[in-house]
Amino acid sequence: MSKTKVSLRFISVLILTVCARVSGEGGPPVIGDDPGTPGNGHWEINIACIGLRMPRQSTIETPHIDLNYGLGDHLELKYEVGFLSGRQDGQSWTSGINNSLLGVKYRFFDKEKNGVDMSIYPQIAVNTSRYLGTAGLADRGTNEYLPIELAKTFGKWELNGEAGFQFNPTGPNQLIGGPIVGYQLTKRIELLGEARVALDDHFRRTDVIFDAGARVVMNDNLAIIFAVGRSIRNNDQSTTLYAYAGCRVTF
Repeated sequence: MSKTKVSLRFISVLILTVCARVSGEGGPPVIGDDPGTPGNGHWEINIACIGLRMPRQSTIETPHIDLNYGLGDHLELKYEVGFLSGRQDGQSWTSGINNSLLGVKYRFFDKEKNGVDMSIYPQIAVNTSRYLGTAGLADRGTNEYLPIELAKTFGKWELNGEAGFQFNPTGPNQLIGGPIVGYQLTKRIELLGEARVALDDHFRRTDVIFDAGARVVMNDNLAIIFAVGRSIRNNDQSTTLYAYAGCRVTF
């Protein structure tokens, strides 16, 4: 999705879903995901504005729509797309439909039986707009990402981990992952923190992004979600700003 060669490719594939009815701290507004699924016949829809800033590129995606549907209690189907506007420094703004992300999550361990939740989540990002690809604002072709997620609860704390391999047809393949920590501050407020690492398969380039945010539950069907972060690296492909603000609707 929106990114300069490596870092943007990294961000776009990873902005994914959060579980509404199964405990888990990953997913929007942070980058990584958790093993949760919405539950049989239930929807979770995340609608957001996502801003990214690189040393030589800025993008804003609004609306960003993330649709998730529970097929049984252990499967989740996903479709994600948005309207992207962006520019390279010194050039004019370009807009269009961003790349489409499709995925299927399968949770094969449940914490009630196994003590932890675990899932696999194969995903594919498909270039929707050739125009954005030509402008360098979206990846051309397709990217595949195969991660595994794990979650464990300790009282009000929950630790999530995600690790996976991303196949990039137009750039280096990547190893991607990191921990997500969640804390239930009150009945309605969750605090989130994440460290996200991307390492190319030649072990020559790394990027580390730290972000933090919260989910504020308004009622049984609506939550406000937001996060902000940046890379700790300062190379020409690092993310100098990641900002997410939106809402989560479940039914």
